[in-house]
Amino acid sequence: MKKPIVVSAFAIIWLLTLFGAFKVGLHLGPEEHAALDSPAKAALLVRELTALRSGRQEQILQMKEVELDGQVVRALECERDHCGFILWPIGKEIDRTTLLREVAVYRGAHRPAVNDGAFGRDVTEATRLLLQQYGAR
Repeated sequence: MKKPIVVSAFAIIWLLTLFGAFKVGLHLGPEEHAALDSPAKAALLVRELTALRSGRQEQILQMKEVELDGQVVRALECERDHCGFILWPIGKEIDRTTLLREVAVYRGAHRPAVNDGAFGRDVTEATRLLLQQYGAR
């Protein structure tokens, strides 16, 4: 009779530990990911600053437009996949609607930079959805 109680207690403790580790990972994971990504971002910023200082603003604009295209695709995929719910409360801290409306206004005035290939199709579809859902009302 004691064996089922010990097994049940062990299972409950194991599940609580697993849940606790998952919640801690949700809060610490993004910070760790950002820290791991920082050397690449720093190198990219150095390239952008160097291009700006040498008068190649058009090159920087093109790079930023491509970066924006990628972020629009990611944002709408996240919205479609309900990742804000998965990352609650982290995903609820940002007013996504206001930010995406700002992006829609910009993207309505400036066409996407990427139009070719599979990613170009993703960008075109994401831009269409962005303008449809968050464009001028």
